[in-house]
Amino acid sequence: MHRVRKFVEIGSGRIGYAMTEAALSEVSDGAKWNPDPSFNVADAILADPAFTSLLKMVLRDGHVMVPPPKAKGWSPPSRRKSILGMWGSPQWLWLGAALLAMTIIASSRIWTPVS
Repeated sequence: MHRVRKFVEIGSGRIGYAMTEAALSEVSDGAKWNPDPSFNVADAILADPAFTSLLKMVLRDGHVMVPPPKAKGWSPPSRRKSILGMWGSPQWLWLGAALLAMTIIASSRIWTPVS
């Protein structure tokens, strides 16, 4: 059966789309590719309509390789996080606010003028 299939490169995790594994092996210096049996072109298009442009490249060039997906749950640190460090987390903000309030209350007790 001739159809566009999804393959995962052994070792690097790159994703390749092609009609056959041989088409990917030729352009990747003989790398080994495992087919993804759960891949369905229609589902991929419904999930991301931009996939059609990738599909056009596969039909035109015979293959497309894309970088491996990023690990779930990880994202690069933001600038705010790097500047504030752990003090930018909500737990530390609440603790800081509570300590500030306690300090203000304590200082007002000490400095309250006697009438």
